[in-house]
Amino acid sequence: MPRIPLHLAFVGVSLALLTAVPCPAAGPVSLTASRPSQPAGEQVQTVLLSVQPAAAPKPAMSIQLLPGLLDRLPGSATGTYGIALQMMPADETDADRDKIQEWLKTAPSVLPRDEVHKLLSRYEQSFRYAVLASRYERCDWDLPVRQEGINLLLPNLQGFRRLGRMLALDARLAIAEGRLDDAVARIRTVLAMSIHVSRGTFLIGSLVGIANATVALEQARELIAADASPNLYWALVHLPDPLFSMREAMESEQNWLYFSCPQLQGLGDLKLSDEQWNERARAAMNLLGLAGGKGGSTAEDTLRALAAGMKMYPQGKQWLIQQGRPAKEVEAMPHAQVIVLSMMGQYEQWRDEIFKWFALPYAQARAGMVKTLTAFDDWASGPGKGNPAAVLLPALGRAAFVHARLEREIAALRCVEAVRLYAVAHAGQPPAELARIEAVPVPADPVTGKPFDYRVDGKSFVLESTEGLGSREQLRWVVEMREAGKK
Repeated sequence: MPRIPLHLAFVGVSLALLTAVPCPAAGPVSLTASRPSQPAGEQVQTVLLSVQPAAAPKPAMSIQLLPGLLDRLPGSATGTYGIALQMMPADETDADRDKIQEWLKTAPSVLPRDEVHKLLSRYEQSFRYAVLASRYERCDWDLPVRQEGINLLLPNLQGFRRLGRMLALDARLAIAEGRLDDAVARIRTVLAMSIHVSRGTFLIGSLVGIANATVALEQARELIAADASPNLYWALVHLPDPLFSMREAMESEQNWLYFSCPQLQGLGDLKLSDEQWNERARAAMNLLGLAGGKGGSTAEDTLRALAAGMKMYPQGKQWLIQQGRPAKEVEAMPHAQVIVLSMMGQYEQWRDEIFKWFALPYAQARAGMVKTLTAFDDWASGPGKGNPAAVLLPALGRAAFVHARLEREIAALRCVEAVRLYAVAHAGQPPAELARIEAVPVPADPVTGKPFDYRVDGKSFVLESTEGLGSREQLRWVVEMREAGKK
């Protein structure tokens, strides 16, 4: 079985965790969560909220979800984050992890506060350094990506995920105890850390940043459901849009193969000896796990590489001719040259067909990306089976979606806060249509590029995005507008 590079395996695990269907939040609801047009067997996961009308704070920007300019520190946060990770308890058990996951899904009103306090007390020093690190203006990882390629040793990204979850749990505890300013501060730390982690030149860092930002925004959702909660509309507006860019990470993913094997780059019209072509063929086979790696090959590796080469050669000849190379020229090429040129040529074509969509906003790219990835899967399981493109190009469409889903969480929170602003001036009643909100702009759904669907039933409303989306892509929030002092 081909060896999958470590960083791609980590991407797969991270995406699996990020695309898991979240559990619906607990809370009262006066609208049905079903939808007649929903296909049988597919249930939209519904977030239930109960909120109060809330005016904007005064001053309007007194609440910030990232460190403000006057609070930011010059320099890089990297070393301080290292201390924060080192200060985390090393004896976390599976039972602890299970409890933490359960508590992060538990409504603040029924959170076992004493037990949570006891666990979080072990993280006080780690939190102290995390808060300090989050205030730095920069976070320079300075990773030798170009030199190391797939052999690069990454920072302790799982440690960052753990630290982000613990800070989020501390925010949830603060909400449960009515310490809303403390909850805002913890959310601010996690969001700032998410941006810092995402700035490494690798996709895995972006995915960990998305995971942490997502859990922070889940606490923001709980915050706006708390009694006397502040309105976060302007705090959300002043987050970067998007929260962070994935362009640099995607560019690294697009080129990581050539960081690892620079001798496979720019082969098109090179004039090389037979042995030089053989060396490049061995490098390509090593990427596929067929030639035994740098330490030489076993007899089994050699036979497997030979069998793969025998299959690739006729297919490679046909492909090179289809690309416009004269048949006589192709017939005269060494077998290794045919194999390498066709393998890398197809890899680059599919790579660019996939990556070209990532420069567009997700709503614009989605249809073309789905079509391209479907075509790629058909090719990879058929005529392209065994080609490096079929093995080494990860399922990056999901990475683009989880990034868009994060932006949709921010947009949905803004919509709820806009409704809370409206309700203050209208006897606690949500607007019949989002278009009736005139005081502030209401954002569209970044996943579809269209306005969220919205409907009202009494003092409750549904905010959703389902049309044309798969069940895991859909959003439905059912929000009850309650009177002050009532749960």
